[in-house]
Amino acid sequence: MIKYTEALGLIKDLLITACFYFAFTTGAFAARHIPSSSMEPTLEVGDRLFVSMFAYGYNRYTVPFSPEFVPETRLFSDAPTLGDVAVFTQPHRGDDEIIKRVIGLPGDIIQVTNGRLYINGNLVQRTFVRDVNYTDYKGVNRRAKEYDETLPNGVKHRIYEFTDHGRADNTPPYKVPAGHYFM
Repeated sequence: MIKYTEALGLIKDLLITACFYFAFTTGAFAARHIPSSSMEPTLEVGDRLFVSMFAYGYNRYTVPFSPEFVPETRLFSDAPTLGDVAVFTQPHRGDDEIIKRVIGLPGDIIQVTNGRLYINGNLVQRTFVRDVNYTDYKGVNRRAKEYDETLPNGVKHRIYEFTDHGRADNTPPYKVPAGHYFM
């Protein structure tokens, strides 16, 4: 049988641990997992990583449960740069987090033509690395071409390209609005 003072000590320890965890995951680093294959081969489904909460500042959406009393304006904010990998939520998708690479800054014009990415009318360079055969997270055998893609600011990252002739491989130009980013 647990004594009253032991029970109070246990409750106190649990509350301190919960407060420390809440402060750490809100203010410093938060653990995340990769939910989709859209960032392969950089990040694969099921990968786990720590996200720096310092990177882009704090607002309502960096606090669990997005309380209304916390303002939407960012505190200690810093802007993402081309090539950054960012974690964010979209308002219409609830609390589902998305992990994507920033490829368009405010004012940029983004377009895909014949499967090739253009930023401000300039073709983003890609260099063929190899043909890849692998089994995806759903157990389906896949074949892709792996490229090193170099963004205009020199940031390089790897991509898988399944085809340059898919339904999203030809888009109209899209101008990124002020205060927004294209992922």
